[in-house]
Amino acid sequence: MDRADRDYYLARIAAEEIAAQRATHPSAAETHKRLAEEYASLIVANDPEYRFTSASA
Repeated sequence: MDRADRDYYLARIAAEEIAAQRATHPSAAETHKRLAEEYASLIVANDPEYRFTSASA
């Protein structure tokens, strides 16, 4: 999986989580979006391969 694939899947995860949250509690969608973004950044921060490819891009 390259950087573009990883970015795509992380964005998809965040979008699906936001959509699910809006369906159950619209006012919580912004908080959930922030949490999804934090989760995605943790995945990226803990993946040495991703850090290497993003640093060299």
